[in-house]
Amino acid sequence: GDSFTDCLKLCRGEGQVTVLGTLQVGRVGLTSLWFREITARGVYGRGIESHDGIDTPTYKVVLDWIANGTISVKDLVTHHFRLDQLHEALVKSTEKARHGIIKAVFDFRPKD
Repeated sequence: GDSFTDCLKLCRGEGQVTVLGTLQVGRVGLTSLWFREITARGVYGRGIESHDGIDTPTYKVVLDWIANGTISVKDLVTHHFRLDQLHEALVKSTEKARHGIIKAVFDFRPKD
């Protein structure tokens, strides 16, 4: 909640905030969102799967499948961006089909 509220406070008027991942349940101050006409986008999701007769968080089921080789994710990441390419990454991610993006990631490794 606090991180999202801070992002809204720091965003320029009529700007955009993109939320990636799963937020923790908490209070979010939405005043900046309304008064400064900020667009907030993102995906929020978490689920429980009945897998092998056991109720298990979806993330754990999928991570187990990745770890044991049941599924491969190497071809899902189609685009890598450096942090200094943030603007380009956000623009391209809003038009995934046009740019052939399945998943895009940021590479935080130092440049050689």
